[in-house]
Amino acid sequence: CLIGWGDLAYDCQQALSWDDRDLLEAITRRVKSDESYADTRTEMEKRLDIPDSKGLFTFESKSCWVPKKLLQFFINNNIPVDFGKRTSGAQFDRNGRQWSEIEHLKIHRDDGDIVEYDLVVHTDEGGGPHTYTGFGPNGRTAERTSVKNIIEDIQTFI
Repeated sequence: CLIGWGDLAYDCQQALSWDDRDLLEAITRRVKSDESYADTRTEMEKRLDIPDSKGLFTFESKSCWVPKKLLQFFINNNIPVDFGKRTSGAQFDRNGRQWSEIEHLKIHRDDGDIVEYDLVVHTDEGGGPHTYTGFGPNGRTAERTSVKNIIEDIQTFI
């Protein structure tokens, strides 16, 4: 009730025995929601299960394959990023089980410059993203590398 999650309060009420429901209804009548506890994340941030970016991110499409660890790096370092529309990376596919998609990032540096960075997300059918290839001002990273190496590459130019 305090955080304004009426659906959750209702689900809790349904799980209680009839004897406990009077208590929960009394709490519901007395407790008012407090906006300071509200979830201020955007729908995309909720979908990606990341903290509130405080407006650092803009998304051109309704889905994003950028790894959570990289998104968290941008949030922790207060780096604004525009995420363009993902495109096919079929030229990186190796076999019938794997496909690749390219995320197009525009990373805003402190000096006002915007750096375009393409991140190839290599997936495995049913297994989700597992390796990456980055294209930025330093050229190309190793193909099918870890998100840790992508972050290290980005750190060299931000």
